[in-house]
Amino acid sequence: LGGYFAYCLATHLNIPTLLFNPALLKRSVMVNTSEGDAKPLHRIMMGKADDLIKNEDTLDFLEDRGIEARIYYGDHGHRTPYEVFVERVNKLR
Repeated sequence: LGGYFAYCLATHLNIPTLLFNPALLKRSVMVNTSEGDAKPLHRIMMGKADDLIKNEDTLDFLEDRGIEARIYYGDHGHRTPYEVFVERVNKLR
């Protein structure tokens, strides 16, 4: 749920995010939280081989809310390899 909570916080605080395979649409645990009104920049790294979070669900979630995001794809699954994480974070600097 880390990606979802980060997304929600960002919409309240109007801060950009970098999310990795976030479960934005479907989550195994439903939580009582809310989205804010802000639409900050979201950068989302998705694994092409993710068998837990469907990339289409994430894209649908964003589209339904009119959110523009920068989407990046890696060849990994749901668990983002350390090297991919470091590479993506370093590209923001």
